[in-house]
Amino acid sequence: MIEALAVEDHAVVRSGLVALLSGELGIQVVGQAADGGAALAEAERLRPGVVLLDIDSTSICPAQTASPSPPRSPKSCPTAAP
Repeated sequence: MIEALAVEDHAVVRSGLVALLSGELGIQVVGQAADGGAALAEAERLRPGVVLLDIDSTSICPAQTASPSPPRSPKSCPTAAP
């Protein structure tokens, strides 16, 4: 069973994503978060196998959350291109 955490700042999109994933065999959505702080807290608490992260979110840096020990308060986000 794949345990997933869904992170999306738009509630309607997040609930749709959760509904879609919940209908799939082998996937269990174990948590949801609307912003970066909640995402980090939930990921630490739940330890999901997968985090589905909105890469357009301004409240969290996807590159930093992908590290084994993401910072609690990311100050800057490295980007590949300007």
